[in-house]
Amino acid sequence: MEAQASANEPIPVSSDTAEILIVPFDPPLDTPLKYSFVEVSEQTGREPRRVEYEQELTFQKIEDGYLLQLKNIAIVVGEQRIALNKESILREFPPAMAALFSPNLEPVEIELDAFGEPLRLRNWEATRAAIIAQKDFWISQVSPEVAEIYQESFELVFAPIRNSTPEDAAYVAVKGWPYILGFGGLELEEGAEYELDTEMQVGIASSTIDALSLLRLDRDEHRNLYYSESTQADEAQLLIALKNTFDELPGKFQSLQTEEVQEKIEDAKNTLQMAQMIDELDIVFDERSGLPLSAKSTNSLLINAEISRKVSFSIRSVDTK
Repeated sequence: MEAQASANEPIPVSSDTAEILIVPFDPPLDTPLKYSFVEVSEQTGREPRRVEYEQELTFQKIEDGYLLQLKNIAIVVGEQRIALNKESILREFPPAMAALFSPNLEPVEIELDAFGEPLRLRNWEATRAAIIAQKDFWISQVSPEVAEIYQESFELVFAPIRNSTPEDAAYVAVKGWPYILGFGGLELEEGAEYELDTEMQVGIASSTIDALSLLRLDRDEHRNLYYSESTQADEAQLLIALKNTFDELPGKFQSLQTEEVQEKIEDAKNTLQMAQMIDELDIVFDERSGLPLSAKSTNSLLINAEISRKVSFSIRSVDTK
């Protein structure tokens, strides 16, 4: 449910005619850069889920831009650290579970333009097959009755991946990074607040609704560039989209096509009185390279003034050079 960039230009709503700040994009070439990537998912009635990836990024110069190679070195869940290489996975886990890790065992390669904006994912067919193979593992682990429900759910979840082009794939298949790249060349007055009309996607059918972003570019205490962005969906459109989602559920899941379940869905729909969806993004850029020293993105969905779902990722440079 990330905000989608529009063709509109940011409009300043507050300004004291300060210095113009420009975000550069000049990454060091052929130099592995280590990052920590943490994803946290929270949902009403469930324990928060935290997963950390140790990652390595390498930039190469190509015609008209850069090639970013993104490699997952290890994954940390709770107290367990799992090295993401084939030998370690086969040593630690049964062969049937290898499909769960296969999308993370090979680097992904993303072509970027001169400003760092993702253009396309290389070798998308192989990456897509590895991701979809995860579905087959989970279905094989449950009873036939539950497998039918899983199949319906996975078909919905994996549909965007199955249908993505290489140009779409960077945003669909790569966690976090595509949304903090591409800021090279951004010019804003220091400390001024800008408004930007944009769009957000919500619901099973990914309905597009209007949203408003507030942008700001400052310097932190170390003189690095600090970018902040807060995007909020139009509340009236969001409420309609969510109620439409309730109406779409039985058609998407055969297991929900019972009178009892449909009554519960209708009750949930009728109790939906207010909804808010908010994206927040904060990035500290290195002043010379334009690469993120740290970043945090949070997407929150509030139902009737209470948080229903909150997903965040944070990125921290371990040894930016």
